[in-house]
Amino acid sequence: MTYEDKLTARRERLEVATIKARKRSEEAFDKARGIIGVIPFGQPILVDHHSAGKHRRDLERSDQAMRKGFQELKKAEELELNLRGVGHGGISSDDPEAIEKLKAKLEGTKNSREAKRIRDRIAALEVQRTRVYREYLFGTTKFVENVEVNRVQIFFDGKPNYEMIQFLKSRGFKWARSIEAWQRMLNNAGIRAAQEIAERCKTAA
Repeated sequence: MTYEDKLTARRERLEVATIKARKRSEEAFDKARGIIGVIPFGQPILVDHHSAGKHRRDLERSDQAMRKGFQELKKAEELELNLRGVGHGGISSDDPEAIEKLKAKLEGTKNSREAKRIRDRIAALEVQRTRVYREYLFGTTKFVENVEVNRVQIFFDGKPNYEMIQFLKSRGFKWARSIEAWQRMLNNAGIRAAQEIAERCKTAA
């Protein structure tokens, strides 16, 4: 899969996720309206009436549905924002032409601090390009430095426990359902993070 193919796939995933979030939002709002629609407008809770308990429960259910509607609407707006940004967030390390693009950017940079940042990034990417595919095991957990997709990947034999999942997230790893692995960018920080996970696996073994 080329870099452009990856961008297209990401756009498609975000577009589908946005549509689903908006649909869940609309369904939640419809549910809230349906619940309170049977209650006369402005009707107070008749404290001593047998309907008081149901009235309270209906109001609570309606409130929960409204909250879910707003949560899903916010999620849809965030996804849509991410969708608009795909391919426009600067020079990605996943881009096979990243080094060439950074060198071109460096030529037009007059700010010394920015120039140093770009040179440092070019140097880091050049080191990264020399990496080779590696995989190693700690117990039943497989660690992969996958240069083809530029990711450090961790494959567990089954679902890890809650503490390990939280530790993975704290170290920048995200669950990739498509390959059933935890992964993050393949760089020095990613390799160090994987080593920390490996140490935990050794301790638990």
